[in-house]
Amino acid sequence: MEFQRYVSQWHNLSMEERGVKVSTWALRLKTLRTDASPKRLRRLILQAAAALSPPRLAAAGESDGTGAVREEHRVTDSQQTIKKTLLRALALWSSRALEDSEIEIARLRIEHLIRKFEECHANIDCAASCNLWRRLRAFAFGEQRDTQLQVYAASDVGKKKMHQRRPAIRSDTRTYDPGEHRMKLPTVEHRPSEPKVIRCDRCYHELVSCWYFVHPRTSRATVLVPSKGHISCKGEPSGSRAFFKPVDGSNSKCDNELSLDYCVHNCRRAVCAPCGGSNICRHRKPKWRCAICKLTIRKRVKKVIPAHA
Repeated sequence: MEFQRYVSQWHNLSMEERGVKVSTWALRLKTLRTDASPKRLRRLILQAAAALSPPRLAAAGESDGTGAVREEHRVTDSQQTIKKTLLRALALWSSRALEDSEIEIARLRIEHLIRKFEECHANIDCAASCNLWRRLRAFAFGEQRDTQLQVYAASDVGKKKMHQRRPAIRSDTRTYDPGEHRMKLPTVEHRPSEPKVIRCDRCYHELVSCWYFVHPRTSRATVLVPSKGHISCKGEPSGSRAFFKPVDGSNSKCDNELSLDYCVHNCRRAVCAPCGGSNICRHRKPKWRCAICKLTIRKRVKKVIPAHA
């Protein structure tokens, strides 16, 4: 009954809600590496197994239309993340030497999906993401199960070491990192318990952000997004940037350091006169509000333009 409830809950979710759910599972698995609760790990395995879609042929025909192609790519990426999360959870379950009978329903689900595919096709190697399905098949049919899971867990550890050398936006781990310098700002907080999914407004690439900007006056928290946007989508079209936006429609704030750095006067440091902000003129006013500085700039422009005319 519990597993059927998870299946029904998954089918009743929309595409956006499924993306948020999958990202939450990936984050929850990271916390379970240090949490020794078998009940939570078992629930995660059952939920991921309930969300699995049947295998499909790798040479399936492409959909017509840009919207259909994007939708298909989103479903494929989501299913790949589900399979990876499930394999990592199974590897963690096996490493703790827990009872396999507790997750027998998940094994039967995987076995049923693979058997139906192999009845119509020769081998699971013909399926898309065959490497992941091959490891799931080894778990379901007991074919060198421990070896396959240990190999996948070892490869996962190797990937983590590579991720530490990569820049702030790491699309492979689907996590957003504002950078070491911004992390040290007093207005920036890390809240792992409040993850938010942010999505590119062009290609629908998703990241998970746990970093928030907390306003020093109102104490209002706003999720941070990369100010440079999605680098892969830059320049399409006319060199414009593709910004990330929260999936749930909440407010966001770009990680521009000038807008995040506040002084002891609860004011942006760049426009704080007592702190000598960079945008403060010699008359101790913001440059765009000082009548004397604006008049001086206009006179300079009038002198320069005739000289080059």
